[in-house]
Amino acid sequence: MAGVELRDYQEEAVRRMQNGCILCGGVGSGKSRTSLAYYYVRNGGELGTDEYVPMDDVNIKDLYIITTARKRDTFEWEEELSPFLLSTDKDKNLYTNKVVIDSWNNIKKYADVKDAFFIFDEQRVIGAGTWVKAFLKIAKVNEWILLLSLIHISEPTRRTPISYAVFCLKKKKITNRTKASVRRLITSHIII
Repeated sequence: MAGVELRDYQEEAVRRMQNGCILCGGVGSGKSRTSLAYYYVRNGGELGTDEYVPMDDVNIKDLYIITTARKRDTFEWEEELSPFLLSTDKDKNLYTNKVVIDSWNNIKKYADVKDAFFIFDEQRVIGAGTWVKAFLKIAKVNEWILLLSLIHISEPTRRTPISYAVFCLKKKKITNRTKASVRRLITSHIII
């Protein structure tokens, strides 16, 4: 099988990514594939090879993708998983890890998951409600990245080091404690 293919700017983003970062990009820029490539590399896979390099199946982390109900229900993420030989179907997944795709509406179900990898798609970490509380609990004990479309960020904010999550939190009436919690968890943002 051929190796995982990415565009140059996606490979550069994977090299720059780290746990707790926000991956920003325009619609159709390949944020989903880039985030999965980061997961793949973090678990022992290799990019830029002619042949597919399997991940380390012994130490592979379970993968949870939290997205919109529409993306979950239309199986958009399932298509993105296939080049990495990952699937939510145990019979089709090459690895022993669990792969879960669910919506933000159900994020509270995963608040007690530990030592896994989360991809938070279509950022919903706004305010101080259930989604934010579950996100904070998950982010403290798991590896994670957050995907954000540039269409959600105003031009003046886009090039500054402030994250969209914190930007939105600043616009809400919430405690400084919640804002500080989110700021501590976010390590960087990368624009592709």
